[in-house]
Amino acid sequence: MLVYMHTKSLANPVSSRMKKVLVFGIFDILHPGHIEFLKSAKQRGDALVVAVGQDSASRKFKNKTPQHSLKDRIKLVESVKYVSRAVVGDEDQGSYRILELEMPDIICLGYDQKKLARDLRRWIKEHDIKTRVVFVKPYKEKKYKTTIIQKK
Repeated sequence: MLVYMHTKSLANPVSSRMKKVLVFGIFDILHPGHIEFLKSAKQRGDALVVAVGQDSASRKFKNKTPQHSLKDRIKLVESVKYVSRAVVGDEDQGSYRILELEMPDIICLGYDQKKLARDLRRWIKEHDIKTRVVFVKPYKEKKYKTTIIQKK
């Protein structure tokens, strides 16, 4: 099991007193749509934790291997000022161990993560986890979507 975890220096470290927001993504190419997504997610809480998907998740859900290593993607995501911490996403897709580890108050999803939302809501209900799943409005999705940007 991979356990990369980078933590930015925070004046107030992530603690149980703060409202924690969690997001999921591969973040192979970080573009303005991602930045706006992270900014919007961060506005919903005090700390933003990003679960960066492993290569296996990219292959499973996007049918492709990321161009950048997991370690590089974590460093890139963590460089975004809205991100408090970036962590490795679950290797076992659908296990949601990340939820038990992080115990987020809110999970923010992108407009295109509808299947993930259904799966998360089912898992949350089955495990009686106290968190909300919300969607973040897209930012110029016709222009800033990874699949569109990669075709250019």
